[in-house]
Amino acid sequence: METRFENSFVRDENTAKEIYRYWFFRKPTMVALYVILAFYTLACIFGLSFDFEDAKDFIFPFFTAILIPVLMIISYRSQVKTMVNRDREMAKGSELVTRVSVDDNEFNVFSLDSHTSILVSDLKYAFLTESYIAVITKARLMVILKKDSFTIGDTESFLAFLREKNIKIKGQKK
Repeated sequence: METRFENSFVRDENTAKEIYRYWFFRKPTMVALYVILAFYTLACIFGLSFDFEDAKDFIFPFFTAILIPVLMIISYRSQVKTMVNRDREMAKGSELVTRVSVDDNEFNVFSLDSHTSILVSDLKYAFLTESYIAVITKARLMVILKKDSFTIGDTESFLAFLREKNIKIKGQKK
């Protein structure tokens, strides 16, 4: 098959931060969770201000509603650190260059000396951040491409290709 798209870039800490920032804080389900928690926290504060005698009924839910976002921030930082450390370890301290080539039927991911093929039919959805396109498979494997690093094709054509293959695209449309 003829290569329609090729993308090559150095995966670094900025990559990890941007991808996981979307995953933990901008994904629609997470935004909905944070909105619900914010309303719940405000309801607890409102309830406390009018019924201070029953404050013990509001304390546990109030702290739970605050604890969840704190745990998400800790998880975000942990995932970023883990990705950076894994990449550094696999690359033996040097930069980890990732190359993805795409034809009509599969994605070929090259990193260091390894090669992984993923069928286009196994793709579930993609999401966009400011600088990256992350494609998620049915098994939740994430393939990351950098928007400005296409050596064959370009970002707009690649997004059109994904749509043509009925892959839903979420996130920033910039």
